[in-house]
Amino acid sequence: ELRRLLEQAEAATSRLAASAQDRAVEAYMRAVTGPAGMLVAAGSLEEAAVAAESLDALGDGDTHQLAQLAEERVRLAALRSEFRAAELDARRATADLDARSQDLSLLLADAGEEVLAAYQGLEAADDRYRQALTTLDQEERKRARLVGVEHWRPLVADYFPAGRVEEALRVMACESRGNPDANHPTSDAAGLFQFLAGTWAFASVQAGFGGASRYDPEANIAAAAWLVEYSIATRHPGGAWGHWVCQP
Repeated sequence: ELRRLLEQAEAATSRLAASAQDRAVEAYMRAVTGPAGMLVAAGSLEEAAVAAESLDALGDGDTHQLAQLAEERVRLAALRSEFRAAELDARRATADLDARSQDLSLLLADAGEEVLAAYQGLEAADDRYRQALTTLDQEERKRARLVGVEHWRPLVADYFPAGRVEEALRVMACESRGNPDANHPTSDAAGLFQFLAGTWAFASVQAGFGGASRYDPEANIAAAAWLVEYSIATRHPGGAWGHWVCQP
């Protein structure tokens, strides 16, 4: 849509510029051949005289068209800037999708039957987890959404090495703001560390939480801690947090 608008604006600007140029030539000719004639001088004085006569020769319609051209050029510049920003966002999104797809392919290459079962049963696990939440659990989750990631610091400290606790909290803050019920608006990522379904199936099983829901805070944190160590051990090109968009 941006590309279409940009092409329309460029075409409109070209038409207005060509028309304005024709009008300017006409005005110049009227100034040169008009009753007042043209000042006979050289250099900048001659140019100034012609310019002044040309402007005087422009009619209301001509000045209106020049104003339109100026407005269209401003609009075109804004559209070009917006289009460049959109192109950059699209390239970043594509690169992120490619990286995530590659990560998932590597993970699933080592997947066993338990991982496959966890992947296929993920939706059911989420439903069971939500149904099992007590009123007290739901109140705690509400408080967590208000407090943010600090609510989960003790649990993060239980699963992450001391040197990575702050990193983990920063990534969590970026991914979900500490909301255990967070869902990504454009993907199937969910939970505190926003696990995609395929990555979750692998990491949760390896972390000892096979069959758990991504909305389970402890399972989510434990799986994230395992995946960070796995990334370090396998020398992930993105580093310890290479499986996440958010970085510490």
